[in-house]
Amino acid sequence: MKLRLLALSFFIVLMSCSSDDSTDPVNENPTPEQPEQPSEPVVKNLLTVEEEFFSQPYFSKKVVTNFEGNKPVLMVRYNEDNSIMFNTVYTYNENGSLESLEEVYENGTQRSFTQYQYDESGNIILITWNDFSANLNITYDYVYNNDNTVSCTRTNLNNNTTVVTVFYLNENNLIYKIMEETDNQNNIYTKAEYDNTGKNISTLAIIDDNGTHYNVNCSYEYSYEVKGDFFKRYKLHGNQNNIILINGSFDPYLQAIGYISTIHMVDAEGGFEYTESIYNYNYEFDNEGFPIVQQFYLEGIHKSEINITYE
Repeated sequence: MKLRLLALSFFIVLMSCSSDDSTDPVNENPTPEQPEQPSEPVVKNLLTVEEEFFSQPYFSKKVVTNFEGNKPVLMVRYNEDNSIMFNTVYTYNENGSLESLEEVYENGTQRSFTQYQYDESGNIILITWNDFSANLNITYDYVYNNDNTVSCTRTNLNNNTTVVTVFYLNENNLIYKIMEETDNQNNIYTKAEYDNTGKNISTLAIIDDNGTHYNVNCSYEYSYEVKGDFFKRYKLHGNQNNIILINGSFDPYLQAIGYISTIHMVDAEGGFEYTESIYNYNYEFDNEGFPIVQQFYLEGIHKSEINITYE
């Protein structure tokens, strides 16, 4: 920052002492004006995220999530008539990773309960899921193998059946392939490629023994900075691989560090090309540059709108 030139002014004070006149010495080196110090960056914590859906299909008409320390603590789902479907309560362990999810109806009856366990490195090792409404009890056991794979055994405790899913890690220790082991000979797997950020998924391919079934190409908008933790609201399990392991699939939106601008699906096996799906996001910001409204359009149809408040 350029310093402004200072105009020097001298104040002469005439004093009379005895028979001699004297003049106070003049400060010829005044303290220069200091440059402005950069202001501290504005920090805002999420308070509420309210999402309303306008176009079918949707599971609930509106979802309101309350946050503490930028982590969701309570999510309320609403029906079409604005009555409450059920509440979801989040709890976290001492490391800040999600420890449990409890879905509860308004009358206090449990809908479901999910518990997450991690090893000392923060990797997911066990999920227990109890769906009381459907009388389902399922566990997911994760084993980290020496060949850069993670095996997940899903066990239905009601009928004691198991399914094994294998996750493959690349040289950057990111999951790039998911294969579900089956008894039949036509194995199906999903393969992902990452863009130059090393974090966002650029291409997904669903492949079976007969070849590629279809491709999904994703592109992101990086020139548009969204301040705050709005895009981190799904990152509840400590690391990126945990998100994929827990969901059992690649979901670009859950992992995105920039928002998705387009998705293009091509059915390579049948030669049928789907219409390109363009996801458009319109934002409104407050004076500090934090998003307060996100409008989502798919092929020009207003699908949903999110309103965001901060502490």
